[in-house]
Amino acid sequence: MPRRHWRHFFPRRNASPITPQTHTNDSIFVRARTVLDTIAIGSVESLDSFINERKRIEEKDSVSWLVLLILQAPRAARAQYSMDEHPHGYHNRKQRLYELIDFNDTFVETVLSLPESELATFVESLKEAIDTFCLRLRTQTFSTKQYQAITHGLSREIAVYRAALIHGFEVAMTPRAVDAFGVDMQIRSLDKGKYINVDCKTTSAFHFRLKDLVHQGRISFDNQAEAEVKGYWEITNRGKGREMRIILLRISQDELGEIHAFSFADESTLIARLQHIISERGLKD
Repeated sequence: MPRRHWRHFFPRRNASPITPQTHTNDSIFVRARTVLDTIAIGSVESLDSFINERKRIEEKDSVSWLVLLILQAPRAARAQYSMDEHPHGYHNRKQRLYELIDFNDTFVETVLSLPESELATFVESLKEAIDTFCLRLRTQTFSTKQYQAITHGLSREIAVYRAALIHGFEVAMTPRAVDAFGVDMQIRSLDKGKYINVDCKTTSAFHFRLKDLVHQGRISFDNQAEAEVKGYWEITNRGKGREMRIILLRISQDELGEIHAFSFADESTLIARLQHIISERGLKD
């Protein structure tokens, strides 16, 4: 499997427990706002050059990631509204979809760069910062429902990553903007010498993905029923002369426990499931 596009993270041994804390007045949001106030932006259309400039910063800290994320928000909100209003297609759909994907990728990178003290309040503080920035540009911002849907899914993906890393797995995440067949991350057991490609799904997304697979003739109704019980299913995606085996993994708080500040309150059920899937369906290099 090509891996040059993948961002690799290695296990942190004896990682300390994650303790959410409230951010102070010296938070990254204060520092990010200071940077944004120096940027003379006239409209959403003028954002591209500033976004590209921020992307070229090679060694980004959490403030740099947050500035980039807020800069991308007006385009992403516009894209989300276009998708919601025209679910079956619209002008510049590919470009708008990329803008939303780009925002999601940067959201993940930003959270992974954050100090622990910022995690508990990040989602709420980010919405406020995005609303303020969109108001400055006199453009639409995410509705509460849209924003909650985006952060709901991404927070579960990040929680899986953090749990796997803390418990000794090697984890590689891939940007959605890269052609990675819908893979969110690759999780590798160093002990077993196997890995799985994982596509994390919320409960509803998992259900509707299975329904789509049945409709496409890729799995049977019996497969769907079995997957709903197991909470995961393996599929093979093909394209551009290659193929990839992927585990669709349902991230349900009813099954795996509560998630707070991008972490599971109790990671044991998730880790046991990952170990089982890797044992049963894991791939060797």
